[in-house]
This record gives sequence, C-alpha cells and structure tokens, in this order.
Amino acid sequence: MNLPTAFRFARLIDGTGSPPLSEGILRLTPDGFIRSVEVGPPAGGAGDGSVDVTGGGRWTILPGLVDAHDHLCYDVGDEEAQARAHHAMLALIGARNARKVLAAGITTLRDLGEPGGIDRVLQEAIARDLIPGPAVLRSGNCLTPTGGHSWWDCIEVDGPDQVRAAVRRLCRDGVDCIKLMISGGISTPGSEPTQAEFTDVEVAAAIEAAHRKGRRVAAHLHGGPALGPAVAAGLDSVEHGVYLTRADLDRMAEAGTALVVTYGVTVAGAASPDVPASVIDKYRRAADRYLETIAEALRAGVLIALGCDQNHGRLADEIRALLTAGATPLAAIRAATLNGATVCGVASATGSLEPGKRADFIAVEGNPLEDPGAFDRVRLVVKAGRPVAWNGRCLEPGEGWPA
Repeated sequence: MNLPTAFRFARLIDGTGSPPLSEGILRLTPDGFIRSVEVGPPAGGAGDGSVDVTGGGRWTILPGLVDAHDHLCYDVGDEEAQARAHHAMLALIGARNARKVLAAGITTLRDLGEPGGIDRVLQEAIARDLIPGPAVLRSGNCLTPTGGHSWWDCIEVDGPDQVRAAVRRLCRDGVDCIKLMISGGISTPGSEPTQAEFTDVEVAAAIEAAHRKGRRVAAHLHGGPALGPAVAAGLDSVEHGVYLTRADLDRMAEAGTALVVTYGVTVAGAASPDVPASVIDKYRRAADRYLETIAEALRAGVLIALGCDQNHGRLADEIRALLTAGATPLAAIRAATLNGATVCGVASATGSLEPGKRADFIAVEGNPLEDPGAFDRVRLVVKAGRPVAWNGRCLEPGEGWPA
C-alpha cells in the first residue's frame, strides 16, 4: 500500500510540553517514522501531494496517546468471576478492547497482567495485523504473595528466592516489564488497599532481579508502609496510588519514581452495577479521595503518566482528572503522551512528534488546550505512518487511506 508521507496541519501539539504550532506540515519517511515538523505553508502549496489533516482548521494533531496501565481482558465488574472464564473467551474480550482503545487514539498500551499468557497472544496478533490494536507492552502474570491482591490470576510467590525465580521466568518468556502486587487492592474482597502484602525483602529481591534483566518494575500500590522501602529499592512506577501522602509523593519525586494515575476506573467502579457489593464501598472511597492525591502529586513534582485500567479507551477521563486537580493543559497532554512513553521505557520510539520517532499521531476535532472534550472526538489515528482508525472506526489492514 502506497501511503502518504506529508500531512498539512492547522494546529500541532508535539507532546513535549512546548507551545502548539500553527499551520505547517508533518513529513514522514516511507517506512513510517517522522522526518520533520515544518512550520508554515508547504513550498508546493496545496498541490504538493500532502494530505490535508486540518479538518477545515478545526483539527489538532497530537502524538498517539499512551495508556500506561491496562488489562485488556477484563472489564469493570467482578474481576474474580471474569478471571474464571475460559481463556479463549478472555482473548476475544481482549481483542474487542484492543480495537476500542485504538479507535480512541491510544497507539501504545502497557498491559499489566492477564492470565495464561493471553497478553502475549494479543501482542503478537496485533503485531501481525491479525487484529487491530495499539502497540502492546506486557508484564505477563503479576506477582502476588499467597492469597494476596488479585491472587486468582497472578503467580503466587513467597520469600525472596521464589520471587527472584518468578521474575527470571517472566523475563525468559519475553515480558517487557514486571508487575508486583505490593499493597492490598480495591477489587479483592477482604483486602485493604494500604496494607503491605509482600515483605520489603521480597520487593527488593524482585526489583533487583528485574533490573538485572533490564526490565522496569511497576507496583500496584495504593499507599501505606510499603511505599518507602519499595522506592528506596528502585521501584520504577507506582500504579494507582490513591492513598499516597505528601511525604510519599515527595519521596517519589526525589527518587524519580513515577505515578500512573487510573482515576477513571475508580469512578466507573463506584457506579457499576456489576461490581460486587463486598468491594463497592472501597471503589467509592477511592473515587472520593483520588483527586486530592493527584493534586498533591502535581505540587510535589512527581512524573505522572495515565492509565485506563479496565475503563478501556477512556484516557480522556484521566486528562480531565489532571486538569481538575490543577494541571495545565500542556502538562496533561504530556502526561497522556511523552510521560506515558517514558514510564513504559519507549520514549525514544514514540510519545512525541519529533524527528526519528515512530509516526504515531492522532487528529482530534477542536483545540484540546481550550476544550478537553476534543479527546472525545478523535477523527484520525495513524500508527507507524499507517492510518488505522477513522471517526471511531478501526480500518482493516490494506484498506487504504480513509476518504
């Protein structure tokens, strides 16, 4: 398929936090990388062969969004019951959700835990164009202590030796990162979100083993006493972090530990009729507290990325949460793009519209610096230089440039 390599834009936000550019041309290489971002009308005028992605002056071009925390095979509801479904059914649900998130403008996604190696199947199926979806990074099964949070679909390990062995097996099997269940969780009956589950020695062993293999470590961690020792051991990112204190956040900022915000799933869980009665109050308390924590994280200067968790494709909800908590529009956009790529370890390849990076970009209708609702109006999604979604519909491989 002969793809266009030049795109005329009316407004472009590159994801780095720099001010927007007005009227220019985004040039790609034939193999789907960014060649240049040029300001001003193209020298050849409208007849130079470039594609018009201005939307009559209404569209804004941005980097493809990065979802740094998702579970493609699960939806908001009863997680334990879903985990007991046949793996073939979970794979089909994952394929449906992969299509959904791509159409919403998410071109890179970090899947932080699926049972039975399904994340590996989805990653490969998307890479081979068998199903539409974002580029997937994966953790494989999460690690939890026996009976710990989400024990029903995790690898249960106890003691530093078992933890190290499990990390090494996951790395052998090609995971992109390691996910630890360090604290209790909202969705597990009887589990307290701020209670430490792994011992500090177990956490340190996991982080050391993962870093030796060049893998980052993401920790399910809402707050509590497990935070300090994990950060001191070199933890790369805290996932959720609903109940983090200002002292926790200052410690993270000093150490360079990122926070991946998943606000939308707490709101969706609090409102869902499918969430078990045994955990619904925990969802409600988390939703009530979360914005306060995000505001403190912004004030502390913590690197913030965004994740949809089981609220698939709704990164717009996370952007709104950051804005409500006090982030500037440019900072919120960076959290959804370059910061996410940084946390996932792929910032050299994607996350911003800079020469040499993969040509992952979207067009939204409106100016997201003035109207965050623009993220609900994704008109075009381009992944590695190829159009993959148009007006909410994923394109099939070989379908060509949308008319």
